[in-house]
Amino acid sequence: MAWIVDGAVIGAAFYVLYFVVLIPTFFASVLTASRRATNTGVPVGLVVGLVIFGALAVVLPVLYLAIGDGTMRGQTLGKLAMGIAVRDARGNSVIGFWRGLGRTSFNVLLAVMFELPLVIGNLAPLWDHRRQSWADHVARSVVVDLRP
Repeated sequence: MAWIVDGAVIGAAFYVLYFVVLIPTFFASVLTASRRATNTGVPVGLVVGLVIFGALAVVLPVLYLAIGDGTMRGQTLGKLAMGIAVRDARGNSVIGFWRGLGRTSFNVLLAVMFELPLVIGNLAPLWDHRRQSWADHVARSVVVDLRP
């Protein structure tokens, strides 16, 4: 359930990014009389806008999850809503930004590999004795329930 809330937050940021970066870039490149075009006739400004938009659409969600899981009490907004947090597997401390980034990056790597490994990795807590996903094993972290 935390993924649903986090997905809504990331989706809202994606649409803001869409309206702030891509739409103005598109209209600026189409409406300018002195536009340069690539070999295919596509305005250069539009290509640059698409590249910037694509890079930000990948980097910003990864940073949101890495910062949320690694710092700030180990909680993204979705984990905060569900009353869970990411903690160090050997103690009860926050895992830090770099391990949070590793945890998130591992999930991105699994998602790139045709999504099936991500699904299996996220279902792993169902049969793992410490209830850890594959990303938790990589980052040496565990998700704990903070509710009494």
